[in-house]
Amino acid sequence: AKRAAVLIPGTQTPADCVTDLRALPVCVKTEKGKVVGWAHRGMLRQATAIVRVLGSVIERLEKEGYQVIFVGHSLGAGVAALAGAVLRLGLEGPKSTKVRSLCYATPACGNASLGRYCEAHAITVINCDDIVPRLSLETARKLRAELEERREAVRLYVQQDISALKDVQNVTEKKTRSGASRIEGGDVSAEGAETAKELISLGIPAPKPGTEAQAAASSTLAVAQVQDVKVEMPQATPKSKPQGSFFCCGGASGVQ
Repeated sequence: AKRAAVLIPGTQTPADCVTDLRALPVCVKTEKGKVVGWAHRGMLRQATAIVRVLGSVIERLEKEGYQVIFVGHSLGAGVAALAGAVLRLGLEGPKSTKVRSLCYATPACGNASLGRYCEAHAITVINCDDIVPRLSLETARKLRAELEERREAVRLYVQQDISALKDVQNVTEKKTRSGASRIEGGDVSAEGAETAKELISLGIPAPKPGTEAQAAASSTLAVAQVQDVKVEMPQATPKSKPQGSFFCCGGASGVQ
């Protein structure tokens, strides 16, 4: 079968940005006044303008055996889907039930009822991580409502995290103070004992009593032993006079 494609680009100019922002819904009705659904105002306006200009050309192409396909991306995809709906409904004069729409990254251009109507002529291709097909006034309202609901929960989580950090800081400070207050016998103060209990509750092994005192005593003894050691250096002895002289001449050697 012969095919003729009408290519509709995405957002490229400031005027296209204005079209994107005209997102208020417009009611779409049949010739008899039956409501089909609600459409994006800016995209529907562009779709009707295209059908108004190309309607007669599309009719002639279909009479010659061509199948007309609207192809668009992003903003153009929404316009392509709505242009097919406008032709099928005959809102701008020409009417066609053979037209098709191939849409890539189609934005939210209508409500659910209009989407079901477009299933007969439109095929849309969407990337799983693309935000454009999922962005609309309704999704923005839902996102705001979810953030409002979770605000208190997030605030509670932050307070709990700050409290946990303060507890860790207090334990560290107590451990430092308890180390400075130990006595030579290895006993710890009441504050040090309390800190040891807190460390054990956190799964941190507490230092054994007397470990620091024993280490200090061992270090003192080692220093004393080093000071008592007397190091005797060997005295140099005068060199003895050699009894003979060595010489080498012509490969022979001897001693006089």
